[in-house]
Amino acid sequence: MAHLPKAGISFPGRYDVVPTYRNANDERALGILHDCFPGRPVTGLDSSDMIWGLGSLHCITQQESAVEQLANAIRSE
Repeated sequence: MAHLPKAGISFPGRYDVVPTYRNANDERALGILHDCFPGRPVTGLDSSDMIWGLGSLHCITQQESAVEQLANAIRSE
């Protein structure tokens, strides 16, 4: 089995987005997560290209709050 990057899973509320990597196990993983969170949509987002330069979903979104807070602080000055 090929080595896959560590997958981050985003749980922002009622909608769950899971990075997928064009791997045969993607659908199985999505099914397992869907079973773990009944009533909530679990959607795979192809992250194959993203992983090579930026990391995956967690990596490219982890600083979002800090950027937003900085922007709000600058606007309030």
